[in-house]
Amino acid sequence: MDSRTPVPVIGNAGSIPALRTNSTDAGEWIRFVPLYVPRLKTECWKVIEKDKGDFETGLGEVRWYGKWRQYAFFPMPNTVFERQCLRDIANFCEAKTRERRQARRDAAAKKE
Repeated sequence: MDSRTPVPVIGNAGSIPALRTNSTDAGEWIRFVPLYVPRLKTECWKVIEKDKGDFETGLGEVRWYGKWRQYAFFPMPNTVFERQCLRDIANFCEAKTRERRQARRDAAAKKE
């Protein structure tokens, strides 16, 4: 699979194909693979195991959750996580939320 291969996306994005790009290692056991989903305004990442790297099933996704106004993790059914993986996912969500908020502040400051 090349770095721009269409893949199915879970959750709100439905079955719209997404394009994956280069992965980001974020933890000891997991990595985050950025997805390009044409109809989404925000970034989205697929969470996969580092060693197996099964992109088709994965562990879940990190996407913007509008009700909470922050990035959240959407796990796949029947997945189990130990505390370090959960900590890595939470840290990733927090970092991406901070980046998004800062980018929005910077964009608003440029308009003034």
